Amino acid sequence: MICPHCSANLLYKERTGNTCSKCRKSFVLEPKSAPHGLSDVGLRRAVERLTADGRITVTVGQLHYATGRRHLVGGAAPERRGSLGCAIPALLAGLPTLGFALPHPAGAGAVAALAGLALVAIGIRSAVRWTRFKPMKPRELLWSADDFRRSVTDPWQRGYGVLPRGLVTEDSVRPRPPAAPAAAVLCEDRTVRAFLQANAFEERHRVVVVPDPASVPAGLPVVVLHDAGAEGCLSVGRARTALAGHRVLDGGLPPRAVMAQPKALQLRQPDVLPQTMERLRAEGGLGEAELRWLAEGWWSPLAAVPPTALLDAATRAVERLAGAVRAEDDPAEVRRRALAVGFLTWPEQST
Repeated sequence: MICPHCSANLLYKERTGNTCSKCRKSFVLEPKSAPHGLSDVGLRRAVERLTADGRITVTVGQLHYATGRRHLVGGAAPERRGSLGCAIPALLAGLPTLGFALPHPAGAGAVAALAGLALVAIGIRSAVRWTRFKPMKPRELLWSADDFRRSVTDPWQRGYGVLPRGLVTEDSVRPRPPAAPAAAVLCEDRTVRAFLQANAFEERHRVVVVPDPASVPAGLPVVVLHDAGAEGCLSVGRARTALAGHRVLDGGLPPRAVMAQPKALQLRQPDVLPQTMERLRAEGGLGEAELRWLAEGWWSPLAAVPPTALLDAATRAVERLAGAVRAEDDPAEVRRRALAVGFLTWPEQST
């Protein structure tokens, strides 16, 4: 690793005790044990990339996703088919039967040979199918957000006193909504709310950013930002039910954008409940491929969208809402224009 103080390239034996053997100064992160293999220099570089060299402010949660996208655990292989419980008895019965049949090629021996071959074939087929298909497992980041904070940013603040320029904790951000907001941005994700508020999104666009429908001021139109996941997609319907009389626009991350984007972070939770999928189908708006993807438990966090792209997409959503309020377009036209823009491209980004 590179020493953050003297820039010496240190071998592991040259940095014991989190101390550089060249300049004798201590550092915070040991890449062999820190989440996502981060070093002090690596963390600073990651923050520089995320903040576009300091032009925007990002949160610790966004840093967690950005540096962890290459550190995933779990998988998504199809569910196991076949069973060793079937394969073993079939082989144990089939092999002795074949052994009996070989010295007796005629009569009962022929029948036994056929039965033995059938049992062996069943056993082999079941065993092959069992080994080929593994159980579906959740796919998630190796380190949780809480572990990341405890092992990365908390020690950083203790060691250096402050976080790198442009990086803030979610707790440190204070909302600054305008006195007379023109609209509300509803987002259940605390990290995304803090990100928008830290970048003066409320003041610039005359909106108030809220965590739930109950926090929406009376009469304001609403844009809903959400994850690409089953519950995220349902949040728009929940908002419309709770906010009857308000104009509610879906400005969230659509599954189709994630499915088509190799750079998007795709995680997996246990399979979605059938009743959840029934509600998604009933609400409409999702294609069959999107519904299959959601039913398998796939999702992508809104906070994992590259910060500059997320800020641009949130801005476009608010502008669409303002345009929909002003215009007397029919609903089909509003929907057509909404589908034409959104989270459709991810910029190049390394971690």
